[in-house]
Amino acid sequence: MLLRDSLQTKETAYSVSEQSDGSWEPEHVTERYICFLVCSNKICGEVVASCGRVSHERHEQFEESVGEMVTFDSTYYTPRQMFPAPPVFPLSTRLKKELAAHLRKAFELLWVDPASCANRIRVFLEFLMDHFEILRTDINAKGEEYDLKLYHRIERLEAKKPGHKKTFNALRNVGNYASHSGKAKFETLIDCFELVELIIADLVDGRQDRLDKMTARLSVKDGEF
Repeated sequence: MLLRDSLQTKETAYSVSEQSDGSWEPEHVTERYICFLVCSNKICGEVVASCGRVSHERHEQFEESVGEMVTFDSTYYTPRQMFPAPPVFPLSTRLKKELAAHLRKAFELLWVDPASCANRIRVFLEFLMDHFEILRTDINAKGEEYDLKLYHRIERLEAKKPGHKKTFNALRNVGNYASHSGKAKFETLIDCFELVELIIADLVDGRQDRLDKMTARLSVKDGEF
């Protein structure tokens, strides 16, 4: 939640000067904001510093109650940095420190640099392969060592722990696109984090194994329940 009286906004000098233009509209205002956010969980109480841009929109809507068009002004605050960055999802206590560190960095980059965030998620996948002892290199027919691409490492993990190939490749594709284009959509990254959370739940926390065991136990013919 917003820390009381911490929100401050400031209009840029060039935005102020543009108001003398005859075509100026409130939507043209360029402002920046800073504020502090406090976790509503009293046990936590973490304080997050946030800054970003302010935008304004004006639209008209017919209101039947007054029988005429009414103008509405809306103000939006878009974060460009959050420190410390709030976790997009709770990290498993079973996740190795190195893996958790990559995800925390991805959480931070989500607000600062979306493309770098996608790349960091891809880096996380590489280190997750290490966690499951999927080699980074192999030996070719000539006896020469070569680097295994992430795609091939995913294939090898699928042989070891089947059922996640499509999810891994979807995340890999987003990382590749971000590397080549230098951009990634916020909504896409949120989807990626949701997939990562599911992967961790299944592969690290063993949720699917537990579900399979419960299913098998409850599926025994003539069993006592």
